[in-house]
Amino acid sequence: GGPGQRAVHCVHLEVRRCEYALQQDQQLQEVAAMFGTDWMRLWSLNPALMHPDFLMYHGHHQTLHVGHLYQAAVSESAGSVARRMGMSMGQLHALNFDVDGDDMLEPGQHLCVIPNSCRGSANTHYSDIEYQDASFFVKYKSDEVPLQQEEHMVRGNSP
Repeated sequence: GGPGQRAVHCVHLEVRRCEYALQQDQQLQEVAAMFGTDWMRLWSLNPALMHPDFLMYHGHHQTLHVGHLYQAAVSESAGSVARRMGMSMGQLHALNFDVDGDDMLEPGQHLCVIPNSCRGSANTHYSDIEYQDASFFVKYKSDEVPLQQEEHMVRGNSP
């Protein structure tokens, strides 16, 4: 025979963020380990699962939610989102293969995140909130640990 022929084909795939295609005989514990989380978080993200130990594989196209969809704001980097959410860069990258450490994110770009309330930042864009009307004043700072609220009753004058 003659020389073999070679062909190049390109295939475009769209991967939905924060979803994992379940394989036969996989349990929540195994999937959780792949994404650096625990079975309880995965179970809470999938309310249709009635029991965490009985994950029934029903053929093709069965998916699990493995995180929350996050929409980047202006001037955010992958690293700043990871720090805010209490995630390691390895975990963020496992959920978002197209994102690296200090990449600047496009405003509106979606990322899959698994917030860790013990390691994440309580500080938000709205950390200092004040509300006042004729009889009530409240000042709230979300970056205090534990989160505290100072309330002052106001009678005619501001505090």
